[in-house]
Amino acid sequence: MRLVATSDCHGQLAPGTLPPGDLLVLAGDLLADAPDDATDPVGWQAERLRELDALLADLPYRLTLLVAGNHDGVLQARPELGRALRGARYLADEPCEVEGLRFYGSPWQPGLAHHPFFLPDGAPAHARYRTIPPGLDVLITHTPPWGVLDVWDPPARLGSRMLMARVVAARPRVHVFGHVHPSYGRCARDGTRFHNVAMCDGEGAPVNPPQVIDL
Repeated sequence: MRLVATSDCHGQLAPGTLPPGDLLVLAGDLLADAPDDATDPVGWQAERLRELDALLADLPYRLTLLVAGNHDGVLQARPELGRALRGARYLADEPCEVEGLRFYGSPWQPGLAHHPFFLPDGAPAHARYRTIPPGLDVLITHTPPWGVLDVWDPPARLGSRMLMARVVAARPRVHVFGHVHPSYGRCARDGTRFHNVAMCDGEGAPVNPPQVIDL
């Protein structure tokens, strides 16, 4: 199966940039922030989510799997909108199986307390990530694990230590994430292939192409 994976589009996802594949994987921060003068920021993003849903429904992939990110506040304020998507399967700390392949998606990030989906590293994050089962084919999170493609401004790392501990224990075949724009890329470690698929660079320009992952 061929996956096409991207994240951190911030309202700039364009069908013409997406290569052929079987499944589309979106690892959060898909929506633009509401403008400062918006009287109803959640409602403004809800409209952008409807537009994204219509775009996704027209794509030729068999299925789109989607997790939220720290700029997708509408999905924390109104999670029912994620469940109602027609063009994607929204994963919020839950698994799904697609043609015999096991996926799991989670939206949290440990460093930005004033943003949606904030979960500081510690006991709550440990408990949350313990629900990630072993034997996954693909783990989809918004944040990177600590120490893997998670550097924004060297040497500062923005990944989650609790997530890294669970990845080491659960050993997914593939881990897809974004969040840390300047660390776009891929690597492999201890049997897991890691993919930071952030589309936007550190300046917010959508310069990084989606990554193709064959399973």
